[in-house]
Amino acid sequence: VPIEFVGVSPAVKDLGGILVKVMHEVEIESLPRDLPQNIEVSIEQVSQTQDGNTKMTGARFSGRTDDGENFEITAEQAVDNMPKQGLIHLLKPDGTIWTKNGSIIKINSLEAILDQSKETTLFQGTVEINQTKPKVNINTSELLVDLVNKIYHSNQPVIVVTENMKIKGEDMSINQDSGTIYFGGYANLVI
Repeated sequence: VPIEFVGVSPAVKDLGGILVKVMHEVEIESLPRDLPQNIEVSIEQVSQTQDGNTKMTGARFSGRTDDGENFEITAEQAVDNMPKQGLIHLLKPDGTIWTKNGSIIKINSLEAILDQSKETTLFQGTVEINQTKPKVNINTSELLVDLVNKIYHSNQPVIVVTENMKIKGEDMSINQDSGTIYFGGYANLVI
């Protein structure tokens, strides 16, 4: 299916930038009647920062893990190569992971750093995680999500709440494959 770029980027119009189209089409699996004629990609919200980095409002990143779990991160704003080359700084990110067991994991925070080469995202500042199966709510100030190894880790104090218990810990690591939560240091369990 062909990709059609629509609109004019401020980086091109105002700053003399050049739009390089790396992809011209995408492969889609669907029934013939559901196949779109084209996919429109608006570039109107792509601009450049004073440091020369690309900035996009209304950013969306999505993909699929090696074992078939879909994920998506949306953000009010994304700036590439911030704070360093190869990283993407996200403002007010919302992440969603659809697991193979039918659970939905939602993660949101004030900001995040997406490292596409390592397939990790470091959520920072009032991080909240909500999972549907089993129903769990986790609050912390920093969380590293490793989609390849299915590990969620925080070196900061955490509060984990389920329907029948509350755990406060000094830090935490979750192994999504085994469904195990590990707490480091002192932990307090209330049933």
